[in-house]
Amino acid sequence: MSFDRTSGFGATGLTLSVDEAALLPDRSTSEMDGVATLSGLQINLDLATGDFRVTATSLAASLGDFIEISVEASGNDLVELAITSDPMARMLHLPLVEAAFIGLADVAGIPRDQSPKLQITDLEFYASGNWQIDSIGLVNAAGFAFGVADFLPFALDDVVLSNFGQTPGGGVDFNQFTLDIEAKVNWQSSLFQSLPLDPYVVVGGVRVDEQTDNALPLTIVVDDLRAGKLSFANTGAITIVIGNLFIIGFEGLIVGIQTMRLHYYEILGKFFHGGGMQFEPLKLNPSQEEA
Repeated sequence: MSFDRTSGFGATGLTLSVDEAALLPDRSTSEMDGVATLSGLQINLDLATGDFRVTATSLAASLGDFIEISVEASGNDLVELAITSDPMARMLHLPLVEAAFIGLADVAGIPRDQSPKLQITDLEFYASGNWQIDSIGLVNAAGFAFGVADFLPFALDDVVLSNFGQTPGGGVDFNQFTLDIEAKVNWQSSLFQSLPLDPYVVVGGVRVDEQTDNALPLTIVVDDLRAGKLSFANTGAITIVIGNLFIIGFEGLIVGIQTMRLHYYEILGKFFHGGGMQFEPLKLNPSQEEA
């Protein structure tokens, strides 16, 4: 810990630096550990203007065995909290926020390092009431579908919303955004395991299976959500799914035509002989009294 009286921050200021601080110490252990820990903490106070600024390189917190939250700096962007008289100043900046749902990983029976995560980048709040965000997404998203994940033929890896629009006041407009989805074929799903064959997909003459990178990216650009204006910028997943459905249907049509040919020309043409009685449908003639 260090304490300095400086003149570089505003006119005359005070600076307090702490390498690491446990905000909520863990009383169950004797170590300097905590359920909320700050690293690289620096507190600046401008005595002339009263501006107050707190920066840190990382913040780690946990809520029991259910969720772990981390806020980290990104490059030169630090975790920042500022209280200032400037009505347009940025009050809070969180460069990278991750919330790992370790409790869901335990329920789903997957390793904790593969826990589903909620990830937010460049979250900013301003004194004017506006706020900005660069992206929000789900990492290891298949962990959120525990209970049905083993049955689904596709396993979601990442689902990311980014490139948000802006309102006239400078806020975030969720009517315009880009949706990026990345999934992989789940060859171990119950659906594939129940088939009496070994399913696989061929893309460009290369077999896609567990040993290959079978990522299926899909990018949807939404220009106007309310008006339903959207476009597909990356159609890898759609091409594979629709392409394979087309192949399945086309192969079924060919097999159906071949089966009909064998029945009507190869078999019936050799063994079927016409004859018998002409078919006459049953008719009910009214009696003379009814007539």
